[in-house]
Amino acid sequence: MFNQADTPQEKAASNLNASERNDAAANASVISSDLTISGSVDAQGSIIVEGQINGDVNCQSVLVQETGTVEGSLTADDINIYGTVDGTISGKRVSIRATSRVEADIYHELIELEMGTEFTGVLKRSDSDTSSTSKSSPASEVYQLSASDEV
Repeated sequence: MFNQADTPQEKAASNLNASERNDAAANASVISSDLTISGSVDAQGSIIVEGQINGDVNCQSVLVQETGTVEGSLTADDINIYGTVDGTISGKRVSIRATSRVEADIYHELIELEMGTEFTGVLKRSDSDTSSTSKSSPASEVYQLSASDEV
């Protein structure tokens, strides 16, 4: 009636811009807010995290909602974080939103940090395929930030 989102995919998609919305809502696997997963999560497509994952995540794209928490590494082409991540992040396009709290080393091609983001870690820019980047890969630029730094 008032364009309220009904499914978890629609709720998650409502936080994104129009092009991100279509990708997130179509065929996404949802880790709901009442679910905790201990162990690795691998998917061919998209994952929406509203609950908690204690382990590594490897997929095409991942959206960590405000209620979502990932303790482990995130590896995907597209990564959008509104919630909490503690670990390592590797992605082609990484967006850290103002509502997020991130403690991670981030390997990226493109990075977006919104004002208000709580971020502690190292940013490492890579022009190569970051989905297969390891911690020992060379980076063209390195930035170290903590919560007290302005982004």
